[in-house]
Amino acid sequence: MIKLTDKQEKFAQLVVELSSQSESYRRAYDAENMTDKQIHEESCKLASNPKVARRIESIRDQVLMASMWRMTDSLEVLSSIAKDGEKDSDKVASVKAINAMYGWDKQTVDNISSDGSMSPAPKTLDDFYDDDSQA
Repeated sequence: MIKLTDKQEKFAQLVVELSSQSESYRRAYDAENMTDKQIHEESCKLASNPKVARRIESIRDQVLMASMWRMTDSLEVLSSIAKDGEKDSDKVASVKAINAMYGWDKQTVDNISSDGSMSPAPKTLDDFYDDDSQA
């Protein structure tokens, strides 16, 4: 395990949780009398510390693995219901849930016609500036 100070550990955990180095620094350290620029600089410096950077990556990996396991576990259960369920309504519901997990239930709308007639005409700077107004 990577040895960090308590504040460094808290910072690393907050970076993963909040996705903001500056806000993580504010919460982990006494930054009350610091400017936003100072906080940004110190948080960048801390995040680039090799030990802290490795710890942030380690926490991210743990979160990802936990997330992947849950998704895989859900997929296995839903798949078994879809294949071996007793009621047709359960089978349909589990297939719908799998589709939602992968985003396959989202409808996409294509507003571009095949002949290009609905496509907006490209604009140039001349379209925004009237040459007659300079006369």
